[in-house]
Amino acid sequence: MTQDLLRSQPDLQVQPEPAGYSKDSSRLPWHRKASVLGSLAVVLALYIAYLLRAPFAPPYVARFAPISASGRAKVGPIVTDGPDVYFLELVGGHQSLARVPVSGGDSTLLTSSLDNLQLADISPDGRELLVGTRVGTQSEWPLWKVSLDAGLRATRLGSLLGHAATYSPNGEQIAYGVGFDLYLAKSDGSEPRRLTSTTGVVRWIRWSPDSSVLRFTLLNPQNRTTSLWEVARSGRNLRPLLPGWNNPSWECCGNWTSDGNYFVFQSTRNWSSQIFAIREKSELFRKRDPLPVQLTSGPVSYRGPVPSRDGRRILVVADQQRSELLRYNQATNQFEPFLGGLSAESLDFSRDGKWVAFVGYPDGALWRCKLDGTERLRLTPPTLRVYLPRWSPDGTQLAFRAESASLPVKIHTVSADGSGLKQLFSDGRNEADPTWSADGKKIAFGRTALPYESQPKAIHIYDFESGQTSTLPESEGLFSPRWSPDGRYIAAMSLDSQRLMLFDWERQDWQELARVNASYPSWSSDSKTLYLGAKVNNRQGQYRIGVTDKKLERMVSLPETLHEVVSFALWFGMGPEGSLIVARDLSRQEIFGLEWQTP
Repeated sequence: MTQDLLRSQPDLQVQPEPAGYSKDSSRLPWHRKASVLGSLAVVLALYIAYLLRAPFAPPYVARFAPISASGRAKVGPIVTDGPDVYFLELVGGHQSLARVPVSGGDSTLLTSSLDNLQLADISPDGRELLVGTRVGTQSEWPLWKVSLDAGLRATRLGSLLGHAATYSPNGEQIAYGVGFDLYLAKSDGSEPRRLTSTTGVVRWIRWSPDSSVLRFTLLNPQNRTTSLWEVARSGRNLRPLLPGWNNPSWECCGNWTSDGNYFVFQSTRNWSSQIFAIREKSELFRKRDPLPVQLTSGPVSYRGPVPSRDGRRILVVADQQRSELLRYNQATNQFEPFLGGLSAESLDFSRDGKWVAFVGYPDGALWRCKLDGTERLRLTPPTLRVYLPRWSPDGTQLAFRAESASLPVKIHTVSADGSGLKQLFSDGRNEADPTWSADGKKIAFGRTALPYESQPKAIHIYDFESGQTSTLPESEGLFSPRWSPDGRYIAAMSLDSQRLMLFDWERQDWQELARVNASYPSWSSDSKTLYLGAKVNNRQGQYRIGVTDKKLERMVSLPETLHEVVSFALWFGMGPEGSLIVARDLSRQEIFGLEWQTP
């Protein structure tokens, strides 16, 4: 049967093996092997090229082009609609909205119906400004939009209150800061909601061009450091942008280029602000450097960078700081150079009239010298920036407030020979305006009015012998104390600087000396008169007021060129012979366009 079955099958033909065929199925023909190996080699080469890809060439500034030329102080931020730049200028002691062509030229002041206007942003279509209006000492302001097409018509954005704000790239939303929180709302102010909470004051908010991320400046109210942070539009992934890059961190005021390729910002080191840029995107065979590239340097500070809409320039405020000491000659009714017109501020004279202490401007160092300028000696290191030094009654020490890069503003003392520099308090609070008692055993001081600082403001007394600090009765809401040379009085100002108050140690009570917007009060040597800078009936000048008769008298009127300057840099004081000394601010703040090259 088996044979019959075999005979019934067709003859099986064995085919010859093709040339090059191998019985080993794991082996391929040589041409197919070569093809596979070639593909692998290409992939490997591409991968190696990717790993070894060259970084982008760093961007650099090719040319600095001036845009504004008014000579007036600029208040940031600056914004642009393309053809024009909008900003705030200090005019007659007030902030005024101004415009200048981005190509350069004369500034034009714009009249708005809003008072105390604070510029925040400009709409993506360039037709509206986003602004706030400061109300007294409040930390949050009403938010408005101001039409640039309809005579600066202002429209309130619902009931929104904030201190920083920005439009989304499509103009449909507004991000704004309220205290330590970041909020979102529709562009008409409706449907506000909190996006995220932070550990500091949210400032200078900006969206990425694709609307996926918001970046902002975070102010630490305790040590005053500022850092750049970002958060996703969803409110997730809140994180610092450059952790550990600059310690302590003094970064601020960032903006994207319109294509999203770069993010530019300012960073302050050694009291000088310069502009940096970060490459945001890589390409297949070009990698980005995650570290910022410095674009500017030198003695001029650059602030608030804003890329132009075509991306070819970075618009900045260039700040070259310099002052000039002048003394008023009553015989000639003229201001004359004092100490050779030294660039300085915040002078104080020893009780014997032989020595003067001053703060260099803009470096902030404390110096002392004789009245003729000889025996000049620097008393503080470069790490400290000093304000308002005060001689002890015996002329052996100076007390002053100072800030460093990593600490709050603290009170220090130093000997007149530069030895014994000491910080009085080690807590995290901010102090200001030390003033000596008549016997030199105590100082009175106040607290700075920083936003969102939870500690109450009052006048405090520190006793050097006991090391104890007490609070002057009923001094809440007062600052800037000045102890009279005879020790009987302490003068102080209200937080809004509108009331000048006097504490009488004998009577143990306060009385109001004057309702006046005062600055830099100082005592006469006989403790009967207070001198102060003030503006009364729109006349800026040096005034005096008697302790007993409370009569306010103008001594010297200041010309416009002396007081139309950055507020803190202008200083008033009395020389040992009773003459007025002024630190005239010769700083120039102008808007520049940095023409840059980007790969």
